[in-house]
Amino acid sequence: LKKKINQVPVIDADERLKGMVTDIDLMRGIYEKS
Repeated sequence: LKKKINQVPVIDADERLKGMVTDIDLMRGIYEKS
């Protein structure tokens, strides 16, 4: 149970990081198109 609790913030931070990278890629694509 302790391991699960400790792993949640790591997974959450990783998902946020992936989301940020995706947003940057989308913004770059929009910027290059216009």
